[in-house]
Amino acid sequence: MFDRYTLSACFDDADAVVSVAKMKNHAFMGITLCTKNLFGLPPMLLPEGRTRSYYHHLIRLSYVLPDLALITKPCLNIIDALTGQWGREWGGVGRICNALIAGDHPISTDTVGMHLMGHDPQSDWPTPPFKRDRNHILIAAQRGYGTVNLDEIDWESEVKAPLAEFDSVETDTSETVANWRRTTCEQGLVYQENQKDLIDRYRNNFIYMQGGEVVWSGPDPSNLGSRRQLSGDKKDSALWLKLVDAEEHEGEHFNVYEDCLKPFAA
Repeated sequence: MFDRYTLSACFDDADAVVSVAKMKNHAFMGITLCTKNLFGLPPMLLPEGRTRSYYHHLIRLSYVLPDLALITKPCLNIIDALTGQWGREWGGVGRICNALIAGDHPISTDTVGMHLMGHDPQSDWPTPPFKRDRNHILIAAQRGYGTVNLDEIDWESEVKAPLAEFDSVETDTSETVANWRRTTCEQGLVYQENQKDLIDRYRNNFIYMQGGEVVWSGPDPSNLGSRRQLSGDKKDSALWLKLVDAEEHEGEHFNVYEDCLKPFAA
């Protein structure tokens, strides 16, 4: 999703990276296992980092997570499925699974974890549990990092799928989510098309775009509250957050928005 990320200096000195995660569904991402667990790596404080909502953004996060896995390459990945959680990452419903999953590749480990949850690792939005955003595990595999094909993974198990009933909650109607996805992509491409003018006006500030217009600008969006509230009476129109950098140092890949718009054009 981006050419560059800011991470802790500890990764420069680390001999190995280990990702340990709970087996849970996620309201936005469908699942949260070893790859989703890496979301916390980029700092969330300005000016070095980005606010949580910057990466944890519709469209972006599904592509950010494979990036973080490719950068850190966890060599040991453990899913704690002694107990799991249905529905969402916070406030979900507990599931007793009595299992532990370990592997040497985050995508393969998460693929097996998804299978044991009863999910199809090769499924994608809008197929459950991916009711809101794309399957980040599938995106990683499509990029050539790992696989979501169980037949291509060397694995064995003492337990059988499904370990319990799992699914993500539906936070919004499928029509609303589709509108948010479409308008998020549109705002990203409007920014790209009008980048020079927007840099002249909002250089080094963050902006929120909605409906082709800048609806907020400032140095720090971290305390603005929920985007649901910021959207005002345009609840079906997404707000898109961007740092206006003349050098585009982070190197956002706007082609992602073009690709995600194709299903709507079809």
